[in-house]
Amino acid sequence: MGRKDSSKDVPVDNYRKQIGKQDHKKSKAEMKEIKAKAQVKKGENLLMRDISMLLGFIGLIMSVVYLILYFYLDFKAIQMAKK
Repeated sequence: MGRKDSSKDVPVDNYRKQIGKQDHKKSKAEMKEIKAKAQVKKGENLLMRDISMLLGFIGLIMSVVYLILYFYLDFKAIQMAKK
């Protein structure tokens, strides 16, 4: 008789397995929440990066146009002064 009883799962072991499954299910849900929060933060960082890059390129283009106009007008003023 002792052999038959020892070959089957003890109720305590079944209980522990059930608890382990429930904990695993909870951790999966928590992991999904954590991943969702991380993706939201990553999206915010990408948005800020894109905005800052756009503003930087606009500033760079305006600076180049300003320098071109400055040197062109300065060169024109020098030519007029020579006449």
